[in-house]
Amino acid sequence: MVLLAALICRECLNIASGVVKPRLAGEGRFASRLPAHECEQVNAISFSGQMHGVVVTDENNDALRPAMLWPDTRALDLLDAWPAPQPNPVAPGMAGPLLRWLAVNGPAVMNKTRWALQPKDWLRTALGGEVCTDPSDACTIALTAPSGVWDDALIAEIGLRREWFAPLAPSYAAAGTLNAEGAKLRSACGRVLCWP
Repeated sequence: MVLLAALICRECLNIASGVVKPRLAGEGRFASRLPAHECEQVNAISFSGQMHGVVVTDENNDALRPAMLWPDTRALDLLDAWPAPQPNPVAPGMAGPLLRWLAVNGPAVMNKTRWALQPKDWLRTALGGEVCTDPSDACTIALTAPSGVWDDALIAEIGLRREWFAPLAPSYAAAGTLNAEGAKLRSACGRVLCWP
């Protein structure tokens, strides 16, 4: 059995600005929606997300600033960096434009950045997963070629660093195991399942 994990940090979410302060420590609000006798059948946890948004982290996966999510429009005036036509229309809440905005308006933070992750990738990594993303999610960042690989030329052209972007892995690939930090947040049956 594979379970889908979801995280909604209600008290950290500001819908108007699209800002979430990602954190795990002290939350402890993961809970099982499965009866205890079914928990033993769980052998994997899957993550899904809205795709658009970005969490910039240091080398320890600690968020350097609040996450920027899809309703954020502050990068609207920076969309001219993307040549037309694009396979998907570029929107200001995509990670690429948001990262361009951060590079222009927050260079001190970006100088400390090791990874620029989508929110679900940050959560998976924080719970013990490898730093990676899948090609379909990478395409929504607006920094990939039509083939789904990172577009190194475009990344450089808009002033971002290629090393900020996670390696690509197939969406069906295993991407780590629950670490000690994640295990502290587990449900009563010993599995991290979902946010109630």
